[in-house]
Amino acid sequence: MPTISLCVCLYRERDFLERLLKHSCGIYDDLVVIHDGPDTDGIREIVEAAGGRFFEEAREFQQEPHWPKAWEKAAHDWILRLDADEFPSEELTKWLYAFREKNESPENLSGFTCIWPLWDGQ
Repeated sequence: MPTISLCVCLYRERDFLERLLKHSCGIYDDLVVIHDGPDTDGIREIVEAAGGRFFEEAREFQQEPHWPKAWEKAAHDWILRLDADEFPSEELTKWLYAFREKNESPENLSGFTCIWPLWDGQ
């Protein structure tokens, strides 16, 4: 069964994160949340209550610098990257359940992200 890490980078989006986690129940095996700056809204507690790992990073005023850190901390090769204000549709949820029931990934499915600051060109 393919295992999936759900990675989220956010800043003070507690309500959105709660909604995302509610709609994502059962479609991931690992949760990684990176917060942009100090957590003043109790987001750590929500993440830990959901069995996830919470990381507070320096304030960058955007999420893009944090994505490489989230992917590095992910426990699994398959990563579902969602913003806090997003959540999977019914169709995506059904697809993810079906994907996770298979013994291995379909041959016609792949994903690639180049993290250029970490890529050394080799």
